Amino acid sequence: MLEPATDRSRAEELLDINDTHNQSFVAIIHNWIDFDQTIHVPRGSRSATTEPYLRALHYAAGAIFKALTLLALDDDAVPSSVV
Repeated sequence: MLEPATDRSRAEELLDINDTHNQSFVAIIHNWIDFDQTIHVPRGSRSATTEPYLRALHYAAGAIFKALTLLALDDDAVPSSVV
């Protein structure tokens, strides 16, 4: 049975929001909301955690972009054998 992950020994290098150059929606929203901190505070001194509601905004943004992609899909682009 899998247990919740409690080992945070590599979190600073791999997972924390300020320690990687990522382009996820969570990082973009986090940096946009804390824009003053993003510009004026050195990367190592910024808050390393995100607000819990950012994960929900991340999923919402992903769903919106997926819906827009599917709406833009041309019916003629899909072969009739697939539909």
